[in-house]
Amino acid sequence: MKVSQYNIFFDHKDKKFAFNSMTCALAEVNDRFFKLSDAIKNNKFDIKDLNKEDLNILENMKRGGFITDDCFNETEFMNLKVIKGNLKQTI
Repeated sequence: MKVSQYNIFFDHKDKKFAFNSMTCALAEVNDRFFKLSDAIKNNKFDIKDLNKEDLNILENMKRGGFITDDCFNETEFMNLKVIKGNLKQTI
């Protein structure tokens, strides 16, 4: 598991938000989101150690594309989306 390279974080009205520019997912996030994200980035992550709330956050992170499988190549995926989009425009 790895953190998406397409994540953008920002604050708005005293709340923290995460936006994934690959999936266009937008989520209000909390400290647990950042704690899980940091653990994944630093390879200090074991799913067995997570409680129910953290597992729910992790599932939502996956659903939004904020984290991906190690074998998923986001750059290649985006390149294919662009090529596919350009092909549709020329047909």
